Amino acid sequence: MSKVHRIVLGAARIGQAQMLFGNLYEAVVKVPHVFAHHRELAEPGAMLRPGSPTLYFLPAAPVTIGASVAALASGWRDTNRRPWLAASTATTVAAGLVTAYVVPAIGRPLFFAAQPPPPRKRDVLLRRWYRLNAIRIAAAAVAWYTAGKAQRVQA
Repeated sequence: MSKVHRIVLGAARIGQAQMLFGNLYEAVVKVPHVFAHHRELAEPGAMLRPGSPTLYFLPAAPVTIGASVAALASGWRDTNRRPWLAASTATTVAAGLVTAYVVPAIGRPLFFAAQPPPPRKRDVLLRRWYRLNAIRIAAAAVAWYTAGKAQRVQA
C-alpha cells in the first residue's frame, strides 16, 4: 500500500466516521425536532452559526467523498482491496447524495422557510428526515466498515 493510498484512505475513514456519528447524534438527540420547534434557531444566517450541524458537515462532505474516490483510484490495482474500496466509495457517495436531497427538500422548508410549515406538514417532513437519515447512517456505517477492511487486507 503506497503512502498516498494510506493517507487518502485514512482521510476517507475519518470523514466517514464523522458522517456516521454526526448523523447518529442528530437522530438520537432529535436535532430536527429542536430546529422545527424552535424557529429562532433557524433565522437567517443560522445555518452557519456555531452549534449548527451544517457548520460541521458542509466542509467535511466534499473532502470525505474526494478522499474515498482517491482511495479507490490509488488502490485500484490491488485486486484484494478493490471490492472493499469500491463498496466504501459507493456507500460514501450514496450517503452524500441522500444528504444533497435532504438539505434542500426537507431542511429548507422545515427549518428555513419564511413561514413554518403547518403542524401536519412539519410532522411529515420530520418523519421523512428520520427515514432518510437512517439510510445515511447505514450507508456511512458500511462505508466506514468497508474502508477499514480495505486498510487491513494484505496485498
